Amino acid sequence: MKNAIRIAGVSLLALVVASEAAHADAGKSRAQVQAELVAAEKAGELPVGEDSLTPRERFPWLYPAPADSAPAKSRAQVQAELAAAENAGDVVVGEDGLTPRERFPSLYPPAAANGPAVTREQVRADLAAAQKAGEIPQGFAAIAPRDLTPGLLTDSGSAPDLAHSGLSSTSSGTN
Repeated sequence: MKNAIRIAGVSLLALVVASEAAHADAGKSRAQVQAELVAAEKAGELPVGEDSLTPRERFPWLYPAPADSAPAKSRAQVQAELAAAENAGDVVVGEDGLTPRERFPSLYPPAAANGPAVTREQVRADLAAAQKAGEIPQGFAAIAPRDLTPGLLTDSGSAPDLAHSGLSSTSSGTN
């Protein structure tokens, strides 16, 4: 019993010492913490309500963008970027949300490819490998063959030998 009390006392003492050390490391005075709180409230950075949204997230038009959000561009740079986007047909026009490039693709040059070009033969080889592995759904069902019959396909992608397993593809289920 005495050992249990001593262990509890030592544990409590260690907890208090660790807590004091953690607070000592912060190095901020009460006034600094209060000033940071007021600044965060003014900037709309404190979550409010059940959905935990900050006022900045809920009402972004009421709060200026943070100074470190993006490098500043001159008016001329922004206008040049807009003119380039309009010429390329990449600016949404109208209520349907389509760009001129999407509406009239024949009027604009094709967009540059984002990745390395893949030949038709490479695509066919990849498709054949995926079908063999059972990763591509076949037919009208949107379920891959490996999901329909888990464990039926082996690691090599081929069906197991049913003749030696007691099952055969010709059995009708009756003996």
